[in-house]
Amino acid sequence: AHGARLQVALPLEPVRRTRRRGLARRRAEAAPDMPATVAPAEAVARGWSAHTRRGMQLTLPEGRLAQAIEANRRYLLLFHDGDEITPGPFTYHRFWFRDAAYMLVALDRYGFHDEAAEVLRSYGGRQHLDGFFFSQRQEWDANGAALWALAEHWRLTGEADLVDSQVVARGVRWIERKRHSKRRRDPELQGLMPASISAEHLGPFDFYYWDAFWSLRGLIDGAALLRHGGRAPAADRADGWAADMRNSIDRSLEVVAGRIGSAAMPAGPRRRIDPGAIGSLVACFPLQLFAADDPRVIATADAIRDRFMQGDAFYQGISHTGLGTYLTLQLAFVELEAGDRRALQRLQWMVDAATSTFTWPEAIHPQLGTGCMGDGHHGWAAADFLSFVRALLVREVDGGLALCTMLPDAWWGQNLEVEHAPTHHGDLSFAVRWHGERPALLWELVPRPGQEAPVRITVPGLDPSFATTELRGEVLLTPADRAGSFS
Repeated sequence: AHGARLQVALPLEPVRRTRRRGLARRRAEAAPDMPATVAPAEAVARGWSAHTRRGMQLTLPEGRLAQAIEANRRYLLLFHDGDEITPGPFTYHRFWFRDAAYMLVALDRYGFHDEAAEVLRSYGGRQHLDGFFFSQRQEWDANGAALWALAEHWRLTGEADLVDSQVVARGVRWIERKRHSKRRRDPELQGLMPASISAEHLGPFDFYYWDAFWSLRGLIDGAALLRHGGRAPAADRADGWAADMRNSIDRSLEVVAGRIGSAAMPAGPRRRIDPGAIGSLVACFPLQLFAADDPRVIATADAIRDRFMQGDAFYQGISHTGLGTYLTLQLAFVELEAGDRRALQRLQWMVDAATSTFTWPEAIHPQLGTGCMGDGHHGWAAADFLSFVRALLVREVDGGLALCTMLPDAWWGQNLEVEHAPTHHGDLSFAVRWHGERPALLWELVPRPGQEAPVRITVPGLDPSFATTELRGEVLLTPADRAGSFS
């Protein structure tokens, strides 16, 4: 009737996929009983607001970007399934160590440590007896992804005992054994991981630098975790294996550079420069194995910008065909590390490409701007979007923290606040207040117990000349010239 209200409840129950006839009828018969009352929308909204008053709090200038950030903080929690985190609600509603690494670190960067820890505690039970962290067959990046996520949680929280050190030691040994599992005469393959299916956006079964880079990061972080746990001999062995693997990677890239006539890193030693090369940029970010000014990183980013972009977005012509969402942000992260304001253009494209509910698929149709590859709501894309915004505001650099590395033009002259941001150096809060044309910075860093080394704080996007090691303070900055555009 006119003016009446109807409430509809839809049970979201995981079901096992099958082609057996009649199963749909049995699903209906087994549907759960619906609750006697359903909470009104206003109560649900209040509940989500309370849920996200934890962790890092942001007060940003109003606009579509700020709305997308707030929505995706909640979406990231929605992808959390107890002791699992999955990158999609349907097609990709299963656990992979690769996707989980990006999503768990994003949870930790935004202060949702309990959810991240719940998943990480399950890693010991996901490890085979030989040390392989298993989520799918022949995914040789899994151990590196698992160890990096564990180490990042430790660096951001101080919690290093989520899994037994024996689990870490087995995971490190597995990487070393696997990369020597078969003798290879080709110098560009020696000391790398075997051929695998790897990340789907790289292409078909092959040898991939992606697997090598993640495995090297796993050796480095495994050594750090073992040393922190008092297992110095095992840590020393892992450090030695990491040094040897780095040499193998450098040797391989040198041979390949001679073959293709460029320092750009292809997806693998046997590949040309194709769209899969975007995966090799993980060596710069998030793995921080190569600096942004490394000639190999510069050449790879230049090749991608010259050959595989449609406007400000990366076009993936292999497997996940379309305008890649988290792959566009992969390039943006490297540009941010290099101080290149084109990174903000990638972010603007992401904001413009978002649906009305601020979600993204894996890839978007290059002509229609709609449609999708994979699930219409992809957790890796949401996680990378949040991590990129966090990097704009707070970024770990050698020996310190860079605040406000870049500011969108729409934020220039606008106040902003960041409260309780977890960092490798402790809990950080800061605010930017404007006095005419000059910004004032107020900051406080609360180091974790036992952290005594001075932390160098800079604000390259506001005043490149400013640096301090004071834990708290207030200063009126001399603003830098702003460039580029961001609406």
